[in-house]
Amino acid sequence: MTQESSNVRPRVWTTSFVILILISLAGTGAVDALQAGLPIFVEAIGRSKATSGALVTVFALAGVLPFLLSGALADRFSCRSVLIGGGAFFLAGTLGPLFWSGIGPLFFFRVLQGIGFAGLNVASAAGASNILPRERLREGLGYYGLGQSVAIALGPALGLILVAQSPANPRLMWQILSALAAFCLLASAICACDPPKESRSCNQTDAVKRTGSRPSGFQGLMGLFIEKGAIIPSIMILIYGVGVCSTIVFVGLFSETRAFGSASAFFIISSLAMLATRFGSSLFMDKRPPICILIPAALMSALSLIMLAYAGSRATLLLAGVPFGLGFGVVVPLLSSVAVKRSPRTRTGVANSTYYLCLNLGFGFGAFVGGKTIDAFGFRRAFLLWLVSIAVPVVIGLIFMRDGLGKDSA
Repeated sequence: MTQESSNVRPRVWTTSFVILILISLAGTGAVDALQAGLPIFVEAIGRSKATSGALVTVFALAGVLPFLLSGALADRFSCRSVLIGGGAFFLAGTLGPLFWSGIGPLFFFRVLQGIGFAGLNVASAAGASNILPRERLREGLGYYGLGQSVAIALGPALGLILVAQSPANPRLMWQILSALAAFCLLASAICACDPPKESRSCNQTDAVKRTGSRPSGFQGLMGLFIEKGAIIPSIMILIYGVGVCSTIVFVGLFSETRAFGSASAFFIISSLAMLATRFGSSLFMDKRPPICILIPAALMSALSLIMLAYAGSRATLLLAGVPFGLGFGVVVPLLSSVAVKRSPRTRTGVANSTYYLCLNLGFGFGAFVGGKTIDAFGFRRAFLLWLVSIAVPVVIGLIFMRDGLGKDSA
């Protein structure tokens, strides 16, 4: 190999990679629209903030088993099949409220949404991990997060705008979100996100040769659904997600309660900050130890919560979106890449399902705990209490990430 050819960087941007980003954008955008819009709907029909949190928690719990199964199915069969199945469930869950309204049916449709989003989330992330070059994985996953970054802005802003049209009967919101879900299903049908069958068979054979047998013990029954190498970063993102999701779900209600107006601009500003981290990821993501990136990102998240706790004006609320976006925009792809790099290449799907299951659980329980905390202590103390969810992952990182946690698994 010549010096010139060895310096050529492997390609990141492909048609399938762009399709996966768009699926992530549409699916996450629809979910985030509901996270922001449902508390307004619940308030309009006279229910408590805890009910809003319960709707998010049901969504998260419904995805637990599908999250576990999706990764194993993607590794065993194909990411594309899991994408299509997830898209179908997600579409059914968003179409349903157009025909059966009320809180009771909504809990059922949140279950369908949770199942569908689990499949879409895991399979799209696993597909991206499959087609990205290993040596540019952190950078590539940062780009993959572009869809999530835009969704963080457009999703909640869209949800707040749509639910405002008719807070007690938001039919327009369900119609628009159903269109997004339909796009996810159609895009999944045309996306090529699986490695060649020959490559998959060779990798699985090599894995068996290295271990001498099929997985046993932890790598047996539990190992079918949980990737051991992904556990530590997954626990970290679960805890971190509690405070982040509580902010996403309740900042709109906080803004209205303080008479600051709509919080849609907060999400747009935070999204722009996230986009900056994604496009700048090539400068630091694969060039620094994970812990050196995690600490400043966590400090940004903590600063955002402190600014919100003491926000006395709309300007402070909006400015808090900058550190919120900078922190969130780095932590999620960083820990995702650590989870994948610590896992065997034949277990990319399971590694992603382990990680995104914990991220989903963090968001689900965060919404429920957040609602309870606000009801008990008010917004200011709640924001300050959520700082714990930022500090604990840093402590875990200082313990477990000092020896290069992001190195590839053998």
